[in-house]
Amino acid sequence: MGINETIGYTTIAIVTEIAAAIMDEEYPRTTNYHVVLGIVFGSIVVSAVFLRESKQVAVDEEAKRTARTSEDVQQSRTTSLVWQSGRESKVDVARSAFVYTSFINGSLTCVCFAGLMINFISAFVWSLMKKWMAKGEAGVWEPLTTKEIADVVLCYGVLKGTMQWIFGFAGDRYGRKPLVVGGLLTCVLGLVMLGGLGVNNTNPKAGFFVAALLIGFGTAMMYSNLLAAICDHADPSWRASALGAYQLLNSLRSTAQQSAP
Repeated sequence: MGINETIGYTTIAIVTEIAAAIMDEEYPRTTNYHVVLGIVFGSIVVSAVFLRESKQVAVDEEAKRTARTSEDVQQSRTTSLVWQSGRESKVDVARSAFVYTSFINGSLTCVCFAGLMINFISAFVWSLMKKWMAKGEAGVWEPLTTKEIADVVLCYGVLKGTMQWIFGFAGDRYGRKPLVVGGLLTCVLGLVMLGGLGVNNTNPKAGFFVAALLIGFGTAMMYSNLLAAICDHADPSWRASALGAYQLLNSLRSTAQQSAP
């Protein structure tokens, strides 16, 4: 997971820098749309040609773990909910996985909440901070240029991307929890620096770069380890459903991003 996230977020950081360089001031969206369409088309072709189906791997793992046949695992579509009265209710696996991941299992719920915080930082903070950098602080510091803003975001994105495979490796060796807690604390430090320097410093540019590096570093500590923690707590037969519940809660970041003034 660390390698996958490293490739994804490093690419995002690089493309952000490219977008700022090729942006047409008169028609700012046109050129960037062409780049995005090219990336989307290329991704579709690569996925269709080279991606291999992995569902059978999960089915075989579940069958081996529960001493069942692969056919039995594939045909299982419901879970059993037994009430105190002894009455048994059949519930669809996807619904059970969502409720169990989001509200019942304490570890999974904490992971979902931590993931929400990561994406809240990515969406809400950077939406506001980019607009703040573009407008400046009246009477304190002048607005940053588009290139300077892209450089600040690049510091965050590159570190977030390139460090994830290292922290994924560390999570496999030393555990997920220390890295998740440490990552949250590092992000808090970066956010305090980002806000404090922007309000009180007449030339906060260098501080913005350092704060962006801290937030990127803290996010990298958590990201792949949170995904791994979901997989650790979920059985193979409903692992993808658990990850879907986790990502659904994370998608609340879009609400925060769209609500930014």
